[in-house]
Amino acid sequence: MIPEEVVENDENHTETKTEGTEIITNAVPSAPAEVSGPEPVPAISVHPEPAEVRPHIVPGMYDSAVTVYVPYQPEGPTVTQLEKAAKEAKTILKKQRKSDRRRLRSWKKEARRKAQSFINDIRGCETPEDKAILKKRYKVEKRAWHKSIKDLDESEKILQKKAFKAFRKRLTRGRRAVAWALLCAAVCGLIWGAVPVWENLGKVVSAKYSTESETAEFARLSGAEISETISDEGIVLLENRENFLPLQNKKVNVFGIDSYRINVGKDVKCEISLFEGLERAGIAYNVDLHSVYLRENSEKSSPKVIKTAEKLIKRSEQKKGSGTEYLTDEIMESARKYSDQALVVIGSDAESGKDLEAGSLTLSAGRTALLRKLDENFEHIIVVINTSGMIELSAVDKCEHIDAVLWIGVPGPYGCASLGKILSGEVNPSGRLPDTWVYEAASIPAVVNYTKDPNRYKYSETDKNYVQFEEGIYVGYRYYETRYADDEAGYEKAVRYPFGYGKSYSDFSWETVSFRTSDDSVLWRVRVKNAGESAGKDVVQLYYSAPYTESGTEKSEAVLADYSKTDLLEPGEDQIVTLKVNPRDMASYNTDLEAYVLEEGIYNLSLGRNVHDFVDTAEYLSEDTVVYGTDEATSAEIKNRFSFADGTLTYLSRNDWIGSYPKGLANEPGSSELRANIRKYNTPETSHAPLPETDANNGIKLSDLKGLDYDDEKWSQFLDQFSMNELFRLFSRGGWVTEPINRLGIPTVKLLGGTSGFTSRITDLKSQAYPSEIVLASTWNDELAEKFGASCGAEASAYGIQVWYAPGLSIHRTPYGGENAESWSEDPLLSGRMAANTVLGAQSKGVVAVLKGFITDSNVSGEEEGVYTWINEQALREIYLKPFEIAIKQGGAHGIMSSVTHLGYKWCGACEELLKGILREEWGFEGFVTSDVVRSSFMDSALACRRGTDLMLETGLLASERNVRRAYKADPSGVTEGLRGCAHNFCYAIVNYTYLF
Repeated sequence: MIPEEVVENDENHTETKTEGTEIITNAVPSAPAEVSGPEPVPAISVHPEPAEVRPHIVPGMYDSAVTVYVPYQPEGPTVTQLEKAAKEAKTILKKQRKSDRRRLRSWKKEARRKAQSFINDIRGCETPEDKAILKKRYKVEKRAWHKSIKDLDESEKILQKKAFKAFRKRLTRGRRAVAWALLCAAVCGLIWGAVPVWENLGKVVSAKYSTESETAEFARLSGAEISETISDEGIVLLENRENFLPLQNKKVNVFGIDSYRINVGKDVKCEISLFEGLERAGIAYNVDLHSVYLRENSEKSSPKVIKTAEKLIKRSEQKKGSGTEYLTDEIMESARKYSDQALVVIGSDAESGKDLEAGSLTLSAGRTALLRKLDENFEHIIVVINTSGMIELSAVDKCEHIDAVLWIGVPGPYGCASLGKILSGEVNPSGRLPDTWVYEAASIPAVVNYTKDPNRYKYSETDKNYVQFEEGIYVGYRYYETRYADDEAGYEKAVRYPFGYGKSYSDFSWETVSFRTSDDSVLWRVRVKNAGESAGKDVVQLYYSAPYTESGTEKSEAVLADYSKTDLLEPGEDQIVTLKVNPRDMASYNTDLEAYVLEEGIYNLSLGRNVHDFVDTAEYLSEDTVVYGTDEATSAEIKNRFSFADGTLTYLSRNDWIGSYPKGLANEPGSSELRANIRKYNTPETSHAPLPETDANNGIKLSDLKGLDYDDEKWSQFLDQFSMNELFRLFSRGGWVTEPINRLGIPTVKLLGGTSGFTSRITDLKSQAYPSEIVLASTWNDELAEKFGASCGAEASAYGIQVWYAPGLSIHRTPYGGENAESWSEDPLLSGRMAANTVLGAQSKGVVAVLKGFITDSNVSGEEEGVYTWINEQALREIYLKPFEIAIKQGGAHGIMSSVTHLGYKWCGACEELLKGILREEWGFEGFVTSDVVRSSFMDSALACRRGTDLMLETGLLASERNVRRAYKADPSGVTEGLRGCAHNFCYAIVNYTYLF
């Protein structure tokens, strides 16, 4: 044992001496660490340079270390010497740590005492000035302390800072306690809030649909037949020069990558490709040309096909060519030898469900070049247009060898099978256009105000955008038929294919059987005879023209009054169809009189093959002006309800086409009082009525109310039983799966959308797909629309769905609208009749159909911002509200989905004039209103529950529920009464019109 003598030099250094060995330590406190046991040999550094002693590093108490010197030996220190040195170093460190801890405890104790003394001094101050002096003295002392420790060595500085930390902790103990409490409360709040969110999301995600049963499979098979029938009748033959179709020579060359990517519908699988459709119809196609696109011997459409074909065209475009260089002279020569007939599909680069870019309706350079090349090489060309609406076809006019043009729309999974049957002659085309096709979309008045960029029309003082319906009632054919009423040359330059236009392989003759008029009806019976050689169907259209007084109420020169589609008529067979119009339906809305007015005078009635091709005419005489001031179904008073949405704009008038033509970018319509109006709208009046009863025990279940009138007293007793929590949840958790309330007998209700059949992006769902609504509208077949609704209703019933978010009823205001494929037409009567029959079919199966897009929901762009719509009352009532009115009164619809847009500055989901005034008071609607998907804060549930919306379509963060709970605290009576009405409307529809009861 080597005798040791420990000498204390100062508070920071300890020096230990041994005989023949000197150990010097220098520890710098920075982070506590423990050293146990002798260090392994590799931890001790042995330096080779010659010296009396060599330094060896041993880990110390803090980030620094203890340096130990051992006697020098040429062969290096022995293991025993190193172990001994490590042991001695640890002994030194242990003593050092003990000393430092002792001193630190003492300093901390003193620091806490000083801190408490300072706190007591602060509490004892009588004036704020005394407190300020003390705090100032504290800051001065703090600066002096920082300065005093600046020159200390690192280990001492660390100890001093730890002592000061204890002082500061005691000083801020109260504040830290509050902060920790708030943090704990926030964490608990997040956990508490997350539980219902996940519960709600889980309810939707875990929803099960019975798609594998025999009933479900039968419903899908039946639906497939309906789907193909719709595309059979919905395809429109636009051109057929010299009766080129049906094909005599059943061999074609198929060109264009659009042939490999037929747009059959959003989220819809193409069951039958174009090439399968041709094969089924007995039409052969050039396999060698096919392989040019495929680069392999595959005859099926696939993503690989599309990728390969697009690559070929891109390769040509990179060479700055026309995009058709891949079609070499050798390929074209081979194709001509195969057949002198070419078939080319023209699609669109637009995405389904999105607004088109302005100018995108013109054929692309690549498609135009392809048409030109085909025209140079083939005698006969068939053009198939696969778009959701009209496109500009000026490129077609420049090709002299185009013999046939067909529009297939968005035809559903079996659309190509229908196309094959029409080309071969198995099916005679009977579709008619539901929209006007013009040469240039820029000639449409509404296009002036169209933009895909929502920021083009933006208020300077709000975060909202706006859109101007300056065209008024002159939408689609109403504009062209009126503007060019006395200018046939101008009409022919503007309009390519009129509304209602479509060709057939047969000729049909019409003969008036009888024409009778009375005060309440006009009946026109027509014999339709198939004078051709092919069995087919015809569409008879009835239009009226109302007398117009200069500077009077705006009126279109032609308005669709009725239509009828014949059965399948064999050659020589005839059928009598009856067309009917109520004189009241020819009345125009007069904002001055706040009524519909049938002015005295002669109303010209015309039987037309389309809106511009009339076969026969007749007259109806209104001897007096008749004012209709009440609704014909409810006898409710009719009055102006939407003057707040007028925006003081100048609307298009036939009295001054040039002066009143839309100019776009008005000076922020409605802005003079906009802020004040918005504040008033967003601040509902507080109800002072007695708080409605809740939590009653009346023993009434929902099933007990089936068949009772809406106003029956028993409904009130049933509603008294709801708790507030149940009312909150039923209203605000209405997305796809509603909240069950078992004690009241209210079951879970499943709601699912899809205007072309049921789709779900959240859960797996196997269902049948159908053509888009615009194709169904092209059939002009009410009976087929009802079969479509019944087919969807049968599927819903089999799957366990009770509410169908369909049909869509947005008017095709412009051909750029992203909603056009999922709605019917530019005409309100055709839209309303199609929707009414679809609703009749669906609800015959115990499924509630929900009319979508209420109202002015024509475009997709700007939805997130909740665009302000400025429109006059006449246009609203005659164009945009009319299809909903027809679907409710004739179809018996019991569901409405409000739009995400605004009427003026009022969100449609919280617009009393719309949802209570016209919908329930005037039209007598009995059912429920749901919001569209909640996507922004302007969709205010606190306003919605009191102003006409019964369900919030939300499944996410439950913002709607939190919002309405806050509103309840401020206005318990008003919110409770509103929520009772919401529950009443929803439960009434469910118990009376679904198969659940």
